[in-house]
Amino acid sequence: IEEAIINSSDYISQVLLYNDHNAYTTALLVPDIENLRSYVHTYAIQNAKDVLQLLSDELNAFRETETYANLFPKVWLPVTFQLISTPFSEENKMINSSMKMVRYKVVENYKDRIDYMYSDEGKQCYNPKNIEAVRELFPNIGD
Repeated sequence: IEEAIINSSDYISQVLLYNDHNAYTTALLVPDIENLRSYVHTYAIQNAKDVLQLLSDELNAFRETETYANLFPKVWLPVTFQLISTPFSEENKMINSSMKMVRYKVVENYKDRIDYMYSDEGKQCYNPKNIEAVRELFPNIGD
């Protein structure tokens, strides 16, 4: 599913889906910075909500469009996400030498963000942590 999301999206470069017997599946998203910057510039995006809506739409396409209908069980698809502004890499030990994601390291490093997605506030894509991540990527964008 992670690979399908990355391959279908111009704006998501890395994704880790997480469930671990929880009520719903969540995602940590690393944006494709170049494409997202181009989108923000081209469409003169001025607020974080528009960026987050774009990313939410990219994920929801797997639930809502015929193109991806029935490709994956809906319970396996993420309900919400947290935007991660720093890519997973070999330097931060979240990608190994064969360029595979080291899932336990990502989960360990972002445990607070994962737990947050299971809160009422964190379940919403327009939450303070996601808005803060957008501001890290685009300092001139407002809420």
